[in-house]
Amino acid sequence: MAKARKLNPSKGRALVSKPAGGRKRAASGAGAAGAGVDFLRMVALAVVCIGIWCTVYNRLSAESWGIPLEYGLNPAASDVKAEMGGFKAAQDGYFFPGVFHYEPHLNAPYGANWNDIPVNEDFMSWGTGVLARFIGLFAAANFLVLLYQVLAALAFYYAARRLKCDWKWSFGGALLFAMSPYAFAHSLHHVDITCYWHIPLGLLVCFWIANGSGLQFATQDYWVALGVAAVFGLQNVYYTNIFIQLVGVSLIIRWMRHGWRNWQICLAPLSIGAAAFGVFILMALRVPLYAMFHGHNPSATVRSYAQMEYYALKLIDFFIPFPTHKFGPFADLGKRYEQWTILPAEIPPACYFGLVGIAAFLWLAVHTVGRAIGRPAKKMPIEAVQTLWIFFYAVVGGINGFLGVMRFQLFRSTTRYCIVILAIALLFAIRRMTLMARRWPSPWPLVAPVGIVLFGLMEVLPPTAGEDMRYVGAVVNSDRLFAQSMEATLPKGGMVFQFPVMDYPESPIPGVSAYEPYRPYFFTHDLRYSYGDDKGRPDNAWQRVIVGMPPAEQVAALEKYGFCAIYVDRAGYPDHGESLLEQYKAAGRTRVIESPLKDLYCVALNPSPNPVLPPIGPLFSAGWYTEQDNGNGQRDHLANGNAYVLLTNETNAPVDKYASFYIASLTPRTVTLEGDGAYQSWRVDQQHPARVTNLRLTLPPGESKLFFSTDAPPTPGQAGMMTFDVVNFDLSDSPRAEQ
Repeated sequence: MAKARKLNPSKGRALVSKPAGGRKRAASGAGAAGAGVDFLRMVALAVVCIGIWCTVYNRLSAESWGIPLEYGLNPAASDVKAEMGGFKAAQDGYFFPGVFHYEPHLNAPYGANWNDIPVNEDFMSWGTGVLARFIGLFAAANFLVLLYQVLAALAFYYAARRLKCDWKWSFGGALLFAMSPYAFAHSLHHVDITCYWHIPLGLLVCFWIANGSGLQFATQDYWVALGVAAVFGLQNVYYTNIFIQLVGVSLIIRWMRHGWRNWQICLAPLSIGAAAFGVFILMALRVPLYAMFHGHNPSATVRSYAQMEYYALKLIDFFIPFPTHKFGPFADLGKRYEQWTILPAEIPPACYFGLVGIAAFLWLAVHTVGRAIGRPAKKMPIEAVQTLWIFFYAVVGGINGFLGVMRFQLFRSTTRYCIVILAIALLFAIRRMTLMARRWPSPWPLVAPVGIVLFGLMEVLPPTAGEDMRYVGAVVNSDRLFAQSMEATLPKGGMVFQFPVMDYPESPIPGVSAYEPYRPYFFTHDLRYSYGDDKGRPDNAWQRVIVGMPPAEQVAALEKYGFCAIYVDRAGYPDHGESLLEQYKAAGRTRVIESPLKDLYCVALNPSPNPVLPPIGPLFSAGWYTEQDNGNGQRDHLANGNAYVLLTNETNAPVDKYASFYIASLTPRTVTLEGDGAYQSWRVDQQHPARVTNLRLTLPPGESKLFFSTDAPPTPGQAGMMTFDVVNFDLSDSPRAEQ
């Protein structure tokens, strides 16, 4: 058996042993005793992480654990309700990994479909939901965030030790990585992004591929790498994407260092990349399968090239502190940047490296430049190659931006790859500090890492994290009492129609953040709610028809469809829903349940004992922004280009319908309508909208499309790039009286 050769880290290569044939690499430490000591150090690391996390989040009592870290009170954290919606479905037994996702308590009366959006974190949602059955929904959600940050520390420590780093530097680097500003910025509202713990393991696999004898089949490291690949396939697709790319970069490095003739060396690394991709496809397979049976849904997730520039990676973000930094001048710098920039990335800011992270990043940069311009020139360290590739791919106008211009717009928030660069920089720094510290006299090899990590943590740790616990607790308690009162008053299994009508997902409206209608759902067991179906499907379009009715007609229609209550979020109305409430009372529906904070109310209805399903309404499908409803009854459908409305005739024979609406535009243009036997054009601008009354349409059986097209390109508007606005679209069975 060939003798293993240690690689010289000063040559820019990973500090790992080179295996010969199928021999396993030796683990760091001296045999079983060393491994046992390292295990105890990892236990201590986990304990320290838990202590820091509980202190920063102020979760030091059983009562505080029953309050979620975030509840979307800040609109920037509104996604938290979407995350907890998945946990709640799993808690109730309606969400399982890898299968079609339906939630019968949402999108009443049909049930919610969650199969149009490719996400692969099913095991995260399912596991948290199972845990919630024992400790409660909010405590389980909080625990998930803690777990991910502890795992981030343990994974970093393991990777560093496998790279032969000293345990003290590994311990300190692990704490800085796990307690990064990135983690506290994304927190619970982006918990799938906070789940970055596996990144150091992915970098370790890339080091194995690029160095020594490479990654080989049937070795211990190969099976570890295969497990790491599976983990990447099960976690957020952003991390799956960059892991596969870095595996490819590492394979290219290996080819360039060792020649291109031995093509067999690529098989094991290719199998690792294929495993990560394969697991992702397996978890996301329900999306193309659902589309195969029910048709493609282009409106479920809307991405644009403008968003890809807005949320792209930027070098400056690594150096700009967050606006709430405890050091005044740093906080002022963060606030100034936030006010001046037109590309602020995600909010709250998540990319700041901290002074220690910045020092590690600059060290990597200076070291790389020095090796490149020195004489003789030396090889670039693999960390530099990885970082440069991430920049080429993820920065504003980079490779991902080019792909966006080519209409591949899946990865809009490449700013998230800052955490990968931070991991690379920290691993680079502690590897070199390990070498340098060997020449230091005692006690500096211990004092230096302790001092640096304490300084680094004190600088980056926020005084407090999450939303204000007292305020969140008050809102949560109010929602709980309100929902429990609803469930105690309304019939078991009753259906509740929710105003204002909002699309799901990612669809806020003025005054109401995205996912707010989830609030009563978290606290009830049998009630069914109208919110929560993937937008872009016909079976929820009928809700928009209800919005256009007078309140008395709303009551009559909803009772006919079997709804037992109307739920109103006052924040969605300029008068806080008072006019609506008075009109419901005038219609004879006087039983009202109100939340303790007076921000929500529920009007009890008298559902029909023989309900019918609502007819399918017009669906503003491809080419539209989310419908905007304001308090004076105006309903705006803003188009971002040419667009169409999907109409459905549920009978077996053609039927006539009559469309009435307004068309407006910010800039002069011609808008043409074509379809269902109609063809008409209008010249419109901001001052001269077109009024369309009783336009006759002949709908064939099944679905048909009503196309709106324009002769001019989109222009910037309040919602984004806009062509025209279709206002108060109404489809009736007979001509409306002229008003």
